[in-house]
Amino acid sequence: FDALSPGEDFDGKIREELASSQLFLFLISPDSLAPGGYALTELGLARQRWPRPRGRVLPVMVGDTPFDDIDPYLRSVTVLQPVGDVVAEVLARVDAIARRRRLRVAVAAGSVVAVLGLAVAALWIARDRMLGSDALIRGLVEDSATGISLPGAVVEARRAGTLLGATQSDGEGRFSLAFRARRKAGAVELTARHDDYDPWSQSLDLSAVSSEPVERNVGLLASGLRDCRMNAGSGVVVGHILPPVDSPATAGSGFAERIAQMLDGDLLPVVQALAFPDNAVLPEVIACDEASPRSVNLGGRYAQALGADAFLSGNIERTSTGFDVHTLVSDRFALLVPPVRAFKRDVELGDLGAAELDDETLGAILTAIARGYEERRRYTECVEVAVEAERKLGRPTDPLRATRERCQSALGLLDLRRES
Repeated sequence: FDALSPGEDFDGKIREELASSQLFLFLISPDSLAPGGYALTELGLARQRWPRPRGRVLPVMVGDTPFDDIDPYLRSVTVLQPVGDVVAEVLARVDAIARRRRLRVAVAAGSVVAVLGLAVAALWIARDRMLGSDALIRGLVEDSATGISLPGAVVEARRAGTLLGATQSDGEGRFSLAFRARRKAGAVELTARHDDYDPWSQSLDLSAVSSEPVERNVGLLASGLRDCRMNAGSGVVVGHILPPVDSPATAGSGFAERIAQMLDGDLLPVVQALAFPDNAVLPEVIACDEASPRSVNLGGRYAQALGADAFLSGNIERTSTGFDVHTLVSDRFALLVPPVRAFKRDVELGDLGAAELDDETLGAILTAIARGYEERRRYTECVEVAVEAERKLGRPTDPLRATRERCQSALGLLDLRRES
């Protein structure tokens, strides 16, 4: 579990956890009682601490095991033999004990030691071993904007509100969730949650997949980026803009808003001049000072996580007559790799009506927006924006040309269908 860091002395850590615990759960199964298993080592540690197990050790039968095979130390107290849900019955018994005194709980189930909050995951694993499972979902939980793996995320599977299984991501952010699913009984909702991140959910139709494990990676969005998601599904997010070196550290948030307003003023007239359909969804611009990639190569991930076609970041330098604006444009389609760098000298940020960004920046953003329109099958908007992007750039880049040609071809096919 996440109390054990990679490379750490797990034996010493387990001994520390056990030494500070007041109740020890031993999950009895043929595996946990197999000679040479670490669960027996944990049991020996418990015996050393509590020679008399009454009130300190709770044995739980989670796998069919002959009583003669159970260690006499465990048989000296009543073994809990759940007849219904293992997790519910064990936690109810622990809760009854905890009402009498505050407890710290350790769980042993084949080299597993955890505090009570993590015991739930161990018990789910034990229940699945006892009952068997017909569904297995595994994958990686990570920060959707940075790609950093997230240990300790709670991953659950539910059907019609009923919990089918639960687990936690390990120290590398990986999870493996086994449960009984009855594949023909409807969709299963996979959910994930983690501190400081918005909850995530996805519906899975297990009847449409084979009996092989389902691979499903989970990307969680940091709560601080919640208001930065793109609503219209087309446009650009302006992330953190580094302020001039002589500006206060708190001045950065205002620059992101200024650049967003300036960019909106540049894009809106361009789009309004194009031959868009009446029902077209116009691109929007969102300022998000909280979006601050630690690497220039993360801009594309931020665009994808926030549902934007393009992501703009950069920095500002003060000059005698205004500001030099350095921009970095990325996109969620990997068209702008490496990110497009551009520079506009002596921009008057105090007069947003007169300020404008350079054509290189606008052309890169329009390239991403055109690709976004293609993805949404808005082929007319795609062609119009692609042509304008070529005009801004002064040349058709290979990705831009390919996008425009695909959209033109799709429009031709649509016209043929209408005529027929």
